[in-house]
Amino acid sequence: MNTTQLCVSLTVIDAAQVARDSAQARDAGADIVELRIDALTRESQVAPVVAAAALPCIVTCRPTWEGGKSGLCDDARADLLLAAIQARAAYVDIEDKSAAAWRVAKRLHKMGDDRPTKLISSMHRFEPCGDDFFAGDDPRSSVEADVLKVALMVPDIHYVLYLMCLKDLWKCQLVLLSMGEAGRISRILAPKTGAFLTFAALDARSATAPGQIAVAEMIQDYRFKKIGLNTKVFGVVGHPIGHSLSPALHNAAFDATGYDGVYVPMDVQPGDSAFVEFLKAAMGVRMLDITGLSVTIPHKENALRELLAKGGEVDAMARRIGAVNTILIESPLDEDPGSVPDSPEADAPDDVFDDNVGLPLRLREIKVDPTLKLHGYNTDCPAILDAITHALSIPRDQLRGRKVAVLGAGGAARAAVAGLTLHGAVVTVLNRTPERARALATDFTTPELPVRAAALTDLAGASFDIIINTTPLGMHPDIDASPFDIAMPALTPDTVVFDTVYNPLRTKLLAQAQAAGARTIAGIEMFLRQAAAQFELFTKLPAPIDVMRQVIEKKLAVKDGL
Repeated sequence: MNTTQLCVSLTVIDAAQVARDSAQARDAGADIVELRIDALTRESQVAPVVAAAALPCIVTCRPTWEGGKSGLCDDARADLLLAAIQARAAYVDIEDKSAAAWRVAKRLHKMGDDRPTKLISSMHRFEPCGDDFFAGDDPRSSVEADVLKVALMVPDIHYVLYLMCLKDLWKCQLVLLSMGEAGRISRILAPKTGAFLTFAALDARSATAPGQIAVAEMIQDYRFKKIGLNTKVFGVVGHPIGHSLSPALHNAAFDATGYDGVYVPMDVQPGDSAFVEFLKAAMGVRMLDITGLSVTIPHKENALRELLAKGGEVDAMARRIGAVNTILIESPLDEDPGSVPDSPEADAPDDVFDDNVGLPLRLREIKVDPTLKLHGYNTDCPAILDAITHALSIPRDQLRGRKVAVLGAGGAARAAVAGLTLHGAVVTVLNRTPERARALATDFTTPELPVRAAALTDLAGASFDIIINTTPLGMHPDIDASPFDIAMPALTPDTVVFDTVYNPLRTKLLAQAQAAGARTIAGIEMFLRQAAAQFELFTKLPAPIDVMRQVIEKKLAVKDGL
C-alpha cells in the first residue's frame, strides 16, 4: 500500500493564484501542496494564502542560502511561519540549525502534541556530495521535528541508490531526496522506502527544485499511486536518458497486465567505471528490489563486459553481437513475492556505517548479495529481423542473398549485422569513420560470407535491397538531419529503407525514401518489438503490444505536434 503523500510545490504570488494552482494540483492527484512564500514580506499576507489552498499545505519561506528567494532575516522569516501556524497550516518547514528554526520549534512545542500544525526540519546541499554524503555533519534535526527532510545534489546515480538506504536506517518520518537529473528516481521511488512524502511540480515549467517531475507525469507515466514496498523496480540505463519514452511504454504495459512493477529512467554517466559502480549499487541496495534493466547508449558493451566479469549468464546472440541491452537481476526472494529484502545495513561490513549518522562511509565497501544471479540478453537483433521480415512478409531464411547496407557502426549496427549475416544476407557496413566500419565488418566476416566495409559517402548512387540506418542522424532534436543528405543511394519501389530512429515518428530519412518511391519501415517497429521482448523477459507475461503501440504513438504524435 502506498502511504507516501505526493506534494506539489507552489511559488506563492497571492491568494487567488494559490486557490487556482492548488485546485489544479488536487485535480491532478496531489495529496498536499507546499506553499513557497519567499516573496511575501508581511505577516498579514500569510493567512489568506493558507485559507485559499484547496489541499492541506506545508508553508515554507526559504532563504537564498537554502536555494530559496527570500531576502528576509531569520526573525522576519520566523514571523511569517508563526503566522502560518496561527492560520492552522498543516505543516511549516524550516531549515535546520537556523535561528528561525529555534523560534518556530519553541512555539510549536508549547502547543503540545495535539497541535494542528506539525514541524518539518529541512536541510539542502546544492554542492554535489561525496562518498561521506554529509562530511560528518549529522543532518538529523537539532530541533525536535515531526518530519526530517534532506535534499542533496548527487554526482551520479549510485549515490542516489545508497542514499535511499537511510530511510531504512533512520527510524523517523523522513523526506529524502536526491536533486538533479540522476536524482529523479528518488522522487518516483519514494513509496518504495515508505517515505513520508515526495515532491512534484505543477507542470513542466514550474519546478521549484532540480529534478522535480510534473504531477501528472508522476501519476500517469510512473504509476506513482500504485507503487508500494513490494513493487519491483525496472529501468532504462543510459546517458542522456531524460528523452527516453521507455518508462511510459513499460509502465502502461504493467498497468494493462496488472503487474506490480515500476519502470524509471536511470541516468548513468559514460564510462565503464560509472556502469560498474551503478550495477554494484543496483545489486547491493536490495530494499529497492531492482529486478530488470534496459541498457542503451553508451552502456551496451559495458553491460556485456561487466556481466561476464561477474559470472553472469549471457545468451548466445548477445555474445555474438558483443552487447547486452537487457539485464535480469534474479534473487531467491523472487520465489517469495511477499518477502521484503533485508536492509542494506545487514549486508555491509561492521565499520561501514557510522553509529551516529547511519551512513555508508565508504560506498565501495557495500557488499553484494552473493545469491543474486545476472542474466544478459540482446533484444535489438530479433526486433530488427522481425521488423524487416514482417514488412516483406517473408520468413527469416528468405533474407539469404539479399544485399543490405547498414549505416553506422555502433551497438544497433552490430545487432543488425549479427542477425543478418546469421541468415545469409550480404551486408555492407557504411560509416562516417571507415575504420570503425572495417572493425565491425571484420568481427562478422567469415570465409563463406564476407562483410564489406565502406565510407558513408560510398552510399551515393549505390543499389541495395535493404538500407538500415542505425546512426542517430535525424533523431530529436536534430530532426532536419539525414544520412541521405551525405550520400543518396539509388532507390526503387523494391528498395526497403529502415530507420531505427523512432523519435520523431516520421524522420527526414523516411520522407526522402518515400519521395523516391521506396518502401519504408519506421523506427517505432524496432522500438516496440525490442521493448515487448524485454517486457516478457522482465515479467514472464505476454506483452500487451497494442497498448504499448498506442502509448508510443500518442507520445510521439504530441512531440511532433500532430
